[in-house]
Amino acid sequence: MGTSTGADKIRNADEMPGFVAGFINSVIGDKNYSLIRYSYGGYPARALAFKMPRRIEKLFMLCPVIIPDKRLRTLPEHTIIMKRKVFKGN
Repeated sequence: MGTSTGADKIRNADEMPGFVAGFINSVIGDKNYSLIRYSYGGYPARALAFKMPRRIEKLFMLCPVIIPDKRLRTLPEHTIIMKRKVFKGN
């Protein structure tokens, strides 16, 4: 994953959904909610949708991670579709 430091209590990707569920419950209690997730955020979102399907009213995922271990994924080679010149100002 990224280079940000994480909480000591989260040791791997499979523990993230429980942490996220705890955060959601602490903020909105037992109310229903919608999720919009991108990339890695799709991994815990899928677990939340499975754990608490009646609470999630809408779920939108764009390019969700299905398998969090990069060694187990097959991805196409990175391709640059369009490159823009950097704006340097006046």
